[in-house]
Amino acid sequence: MVHVRAMTVADLASVLAVQSACYQPRFQEPLASFAFKLARHPDSAWVAVARATSEEGRREARDDGETVAGYCFAQGAQWGCPPPLGDQGNAAPQPGSESSSGINWVLHVHDVAVAPWAQGKGVAGRLMRTAMAWGRVTKGWTVAQIVAVQGSVERWGRMGYVVGVPNKDLEGDYGEGAAFMWQPLVGGERARL
Repeated sequence: MVHVRAMTVADLASVLAVQSACYQPRFQEPLASFAFKLARHPDSAWVAVARATSEEGRREARDDGETVAGYCFAQGAQWGCPPPLGDQGNAAPQPGSESSSGINWVLHVHDVAVAPWAQGKGVAGRLMRTAMAWGRVTKGWTVAQIVAVQGSVERWGRMGYVVGVPNKDLEGDYGEGAAFMWQPLVGGERARL
């Protein structure tokens, strides 16, 4: 059974292992970036943990037998202006500034990855529902945005996201083929998640 919980510093090594298994090197962020995101946004970083059933998953298991099946980093961002890969806070709002600055802040789901052994089991959907509920309920945001990389536009489309026009060039930060996508955060989670 998979459950989602808040990410801790102790999870970062496992999070990096999942990232490495899921992303091409160009899209992999360093430990320092993940540690900064977790310290800056501890209430919007989650891991999905499970008892691994494959040999690959069992190799990553902690002493209690659980292993990180996937993770999600989210934060506030300006509409159409996702923070760059490897960002260590330069593009992120200061806590409390989201509501007082007059800027149109939205939920930015920066990174979601699921270990190969856990793919196809609803892990990404659970992580996304957690992030979207956090953005809607805790922050009162009405829109979620992502940047689709590695040819994932169709996958995000199945989760209810549509391609939009960003307010900045994505190619320098996310590479050729990156697509800005968004969806409204309505009263309930999207049915396709």
